[in-house]
Amino acid sequence: MNPLARYGIDHLSPSSLNLWRASPGLWSARYLAGFKDESAATWRGHAVEAAFSIFFSELQKFALPRRQVATLVIPFHRITSSYNR
Repeated sequence: MNPLARYGIDHLSPSSLNLWRASPGLWSARYLAGFKDESAATWRGHAVEAAFSIFFSELQKFALPRRQVATLVIPFHRITSSYNR
């Protein structure tokens, strides 16, 4: 049995291996203990997504034609639905 399978790791990506090389402790915390470190870029991305969500939900309250709202909202949902929350 693959010893990493016990921790739910089915493969090692290049970025994972680079992290191990740079910081075995951080790699262990992230991949073995499940610790998620969130960088400033992650926080900024969440903030931008939240702002767009508010914008589009408020936009639907205006008297815009339904088709016009859909042309704005559908691409946003298509892009953001692939993100893990």
